[in-house]
Parts: sequence; structure tokens; C-alpha cells
Amino acid sequence: MIVLFFLLSLQSIEAKSDMAQFQLYTKCLGVHLRVEELPNSAERIRLTRNQIVRIVEDKLRAAKLLVPREFTIEQGGDFHPILYVVVNVSRTAFSLGIELRKVVLDNYSEQEEYAVTWRIGVLGVHGFRNQFVLRMVDKYTGVFVDEWTKVNRSYCLEKETTLPKQAPIIQPPVRTR
Repeated sequence: MIVLFFLLSLQSIEAKSDMAQFQLYTKCLGVHLRVEELPNSAERIRLTRNQIVRIVEDKLRAAKLLVPREFTIEQGGDFHPILYVVVNVSRTAFSLGIELRKVVLDNYSEQEEYAVTWRIGVLGVHGFRNQFVLRMVDKYTGVFVDEWTKVNRSYCLEKETTLPKQAPIIQPPVRTR
């Protein structure tokens, strides 16, 4: 009985690891940042989109993950993942959602499209202060960076030893439908 439990636990850990690989693995590509506009109710607590952008960009830059939107590093035609941040504010509460969107292959249509592969969020009461919301943005961006690093660390270290230090900078590819 104990052996069976142990084997099932190992399978569960392996499945979680495989899922994390799918959700967060980006071949060491950095991310573009997209922060949604805030609702008008955010003005009540003096919360601005720029405050959120600054916090997330600082965290991503410190981890060397931020890729400016107007440029992309050529990586064999790969599209950079997008870190998507949305904050909603109501009279007394707020919600924060952070998603990693990356290009995935749909086996049925055989088309590659952006899809949400990782998500985290929180609901809370802001207490009419923007600082609590900004702390949550910082905290959950940190969770993303930590989890992304766990999944991509070995690939990034390998890549550092095999690729030149400066890759060419080109305009990002544009998809049309």
C-alpha cells in the first residue's frame, strides 16, 4: 500500500513538472509586457497604469526578462511571449490578474496562436489606498519571475554558453489574418 502511494506521488510530481514546463517554458525568450488600461474607479485611490507598468518593468528588467515591445531578438522566427497584467478596481475592492501568453500549436487546426498558458491572480480590498494594490502587483510579478526562472534556468544557462552575447535586433514579425 505504501509503495503504491509513493508511486502515485511520484507520478503526480512528474505531471506537475510537465505542466509547469508547458505553462512557462519559453526557450529563454524574454517577454513583452501588456498592461491594460485601468477603470475610472482607480482614480479614487490614485492608482495609475504608469505605476503598475513601472513596478512590473522593474521586476522583469531585474530578471533580464523584459523585451521592449518595439523590438524583438531574432530567435529562429520565435514570437516572444506576452506578460499580460490587468487590474480592476471597484469602490472598495480590486482584482489583479497576471497571465503568460505564448504561441502554441493547435494540433487540430495546425495553426500557431497566442494562448494563456500560465495565470495567477488575487482579489482583495484596497482600503482606499493604492499601495496595497501596488504591493500585490510587485508580489505576484515576483511569483511569475520565480516560477519562470525555475522552468527556464537550465536552458538559459546552456544557451549563454552557446550563443553570442549580442543577438541582432529586428522589428517584430506581424501576423495577419
